[in-house]
Amino acid sequence: MFATNKDTGRIEYLQAIKQKDCPLWFHTRGLSETASGYGSKLTSRTMVRTEQSGPWRRVYVACFSNAGTTYVVIKGKRYAIAGV
Repeated sequence: MFATNKDTGRIEYLQAIKQKDCPLWFHTRGLSETASGYGSKLTSRTMVRTEQSGPWRRVYVACFSNAGTTYVVIKGKRYAIAGV
């Protein structure tokens, strides 16, 4: 599901350098994307930069059984985010 290090097999984490609140229309209306609130690609209100002059990237959440993991998608790969 997430990008892993080829040598160790561990999930690769990226550090969030900057973050900002950037809600979409359903966030401002108090709605969720799914009826249950669970899913593998839930859109969060947050956008982050993982490089100093890099693009702002939307943070997604994989949420199952009341545990969520935040991540960004870069070139089709999911990278877990530390510091969000």
